[in-house]
Amino acid sequence: MLGKMIKKAAISIIKPYLRLVKENRKIKKVRRDTSNIDYNNLWKRYCFSMITSQQKISELFWTHVFQDKIWQKISRIYPKKKPQLDLVKNTLHHLKIRFADNKAQQICNAWDRDFRSIAEATNMILSRNANQSYSLYIRLYELELIDIILRNLSGCGIGPKIARLMMLWDPENGMGLEFQHIIPIDSRWLNSLKKAGVNPLLLNVSTEKKYRQVEDNLVEASYELNIFPFEADGIIFGWILN
Repeated sequence: MLGKMIKKAAISIIKPYLRLVKENRKIKKVRRDTSNIDYNNLWKRYCFSMITSQQKISELFWTHVFQDKIWQKISRIYPKKKPQLDLVKNTLHHLKIRFADNKAQQICNAWDRDFRSIAEATNMILSRNANQSYSLYIRLYELELIDIILRNLSGCGIGPKIARLMMLWDPENGMGLEFQHIIPIDSRWLNSLKKAGVNPLLLNVSTEKKYRQVEDNLVEASYELNIFPFEADGIIFGWILN
């Protein structure tokens, strides 16, 4: 019953924008890209996703991030040598990243993790997805990858939301090119659901288990409206509407 409340609220939030979702598909030609994701690409996704945690985001913010040559050197390709902690700290402070010292340490911690094995798992799951047409089965595979990312990048600034953003978002190519059945729930979602009448106590996303209970209902709402969950997130986040 409580879950149905979240699903009902999500449908009421998403439904007015279905026309825009269809228009966005025509413009951007949404498709599932099954090309391989290498460890350099995963490193880039990790770096760009994790700095968004608890960060105020704007177009000006991203302009500074993408134009910063030192950040590009740190984030674009998996570094052959471990990044110097002070260099990462200074770069994040220059970019006005919140909790810059903590995030710099987490990036340095992540360098020691095996991004190659995460890339192998990613591509294995992508190959499974290519052989499935039923959305729920594909979602289960995508959740399997979430568990792999959370397990391998523990202590590196990765929680349930950031793990999903890392899967969905290629900073240079856009959203939802490979994975489409997960939702990075942030304050925009939570505030929208509260405004739609959902009790805030039902919206605890502090752990993967609790997060998934909320996300499952948002995903079900998306399927009922015949859109991908990542498209529902695009409505809330705003990129579908632009």
